[in-house]
Amino acid sequence: MPDAATTDRYDTDRNDVDEEFTVDLRDRTFAAVFAWLLPGAGHAYQRRWGKSVLFFTCIMGTFLFGMYLGSGKVVYAAWGKTSDERRLPYLLQAGVGLPAMPALVQANFASRPFGSFMAPPRFPGPNEPPFVARELPDGSVEHYKDELAYWNLVIDDFELGTVYTMIAGLLNVLAIYDAWAGPVMALPDDRRKRKKDGDESDDDAGDKSSKKTPAP
Repeated sequence: MPDAATTDRYDTDRNDVDEEFTVDLRDRTFAAVFAWLLPGAGHAYQRRWGKSVLFFTCIMGTFLFGMYLGSGKVVYAAWGKTSDERRLPYLLQAGVGLPAMPALVQANFASRPFGSFMAPPRFPGPNEPPFVARELPDGSVEHYKDELAYWNLVIDDFELGTVYTMIAGLLNVLAIYDAWAGPVMALPDDRRKRKKDGDESDDDAGDKSSKKTPAP
């Protein structure tokens, strides 16, 4: 388990002077929670401003682009009995934290306080007709048994938008780990070992090439 401050001692190639590089992670638990609530917030708490801006821009940009591709319909929570009524991608989308939380509110309140924003699709109930007529953008009328099928038909990039929002959630998981554990650094012993192994390989190759095969 890493300490509150991650320290790495390394050699400079020019003058072989040891230097110490320290990152103050402050309270790692708080940093991880903040990083989940909003991408980049944990790193801002640690005053790692460069990574904070980088993670916020990249992760939220990916998430919002996915929402744009899916016309705002691709992030929702649903726990129905059938596979169509369960939204498993939301488990990954929730990795971005607060930006995906309205979906939980929409899924647990029938009144849908946020309107259609991040609201799950409606499915016919037991006393409703199995097919519902809906008008398509070209003016024609088709019949679909649920709203999700209608979204997949009229939104060209519905699945692609879903993938982008899932990727954003997974990327934030990596950012959360970075806020908790600190940056990954190469240990000096590993560097020396790699260099030594490389020199030994070169020497072995030179010895083999210098050997001559005796004439028969």
